[in-house]
Amino acid sequence: MTYEQSLTALDTLYAELPQLACQGLCQQSCGVILMTRIEWLRITRKLGYAPKGKPSCVCPMLKHGRCSVHPIKPLICRLWGMTESMPCPWGCQPDWWLSDTEGQAFLARAEAIAQQVFPQAQPAAYAQGIASDAIPSFVASLHRAARRRATP
Repeated sequence: MTYEQSLTALDTLYAELPQLACQGLCQQSCGVILMTRIEWLRITRKLGYAPKGKPSCVCPMLKHGRCSVHPIKPLICRLWGMTESMPCPWGCQPDWWLSDTEGQAFLARAEAIAQQVFPQAQPAAYAQGIASDAIPSFVASLHRAARRRATP
C-alpha cells in the first residue's frame, strides 16, 4: 500500500464513525494522544513541522483554543465523545454510541493501515515525549482531569 492509498483508507475508516454535533468546547480535553505513523506523517506534512509536546500536556496542535488539524485529526480525537468510556463532558451526543470494544477495533484497523506502509512502526507519541508503555495510564489520567474541569 502506498502512502496516498493509506490516506484514502484512513478517510474511508473515519467515514464509518457516527456523526457528532460538536459544540467546540472540548479543547480542555485535548492532551497527549497516540496516533498511527500515517496520521502523524499526514499532520506534520500539513503543518510543515513536527509539533512538540508541552509541559502542560495540552495538545500542541491547539491554536487559539481550536484544533489546527481538525479536517485530518487522528482517529483517537475522532473517537472522543463517541465511545462509552469517553463521553463528551459538554453533552454532545453522537448519532449512536460506540462501545469501548468497537472503539478499540477502529483503532486496530487504523494501525493495520499504517502497518501496511510502515511495518513494525511504533504509534507516534514522540512529539509528546511519553514512553509507549506509559501512555495508556497517562491518557486515562488526562481524561479524568478533563471530566473534573468540565463539571459545572
